[in-house]
Amino acid sequence: MLGDLLMEVNGKMTSVSVGKPVPEGSRVEAEVASEISGKVNGASLETHYVIIQPDGRTGYGDGRALLNTADGDAVQVYYPFGMGRATSPGTFTVKGCITFRTVSSTLEWLNDVLGVWEGTWDLANREFHTSVYEWKYPE
Repeated sequence: MLGDLLMEVNGKMTSVSVGKPVPEGSRVEAEVASEISGKVNGASLETHYVIIQPDGRTGYGDGRALLNTADGDAVQVYYPFGMGRATSPGTFTVKGCITFRTVSSTLEWLNDVLGVWEGTWDLANREFHTSVYEWKYPE
C-alpha cells in the first residue's frame, strides 16, 4: 500500500552522456544535483542511467545518490530498479523503487523503508523531479 510522501527531489542534470549501444537500446547516464524537501531535507548528488529502447521508450535503469541533510547527516540512496516511457521527445515519465542506508540516529528509521518513486526526466531542459513515497506493509 502506498504510504506517506517522504520527500520531493528537484534537481538539475549537471551532465548527460550517451554510452555505447547495448542490445536493448542506448544507455543514457545523468549526473544530478538535487534539493530534497519533505520528511528529510537537504541536498543530494545522484547518478542515474536508463536504457532508451530503439522505439524511444525507456526500458529500465537504476541510480544511486548521496544525500546530505540540513542537519549534517548522510544517507546512501539506491534506486535499484526503475522504468518509464517517453511522453514527448526528450521527456520521460519514470517510476521505481528506492532504499536507504544511514548511520544517523535521527534517520535510522529510513533503513527499514522500501520506497516507491515517480517522476520526470526532461533531457532538453536537464530537469529532474521525483516524489518518493513509503511502500507500507499491508495491515
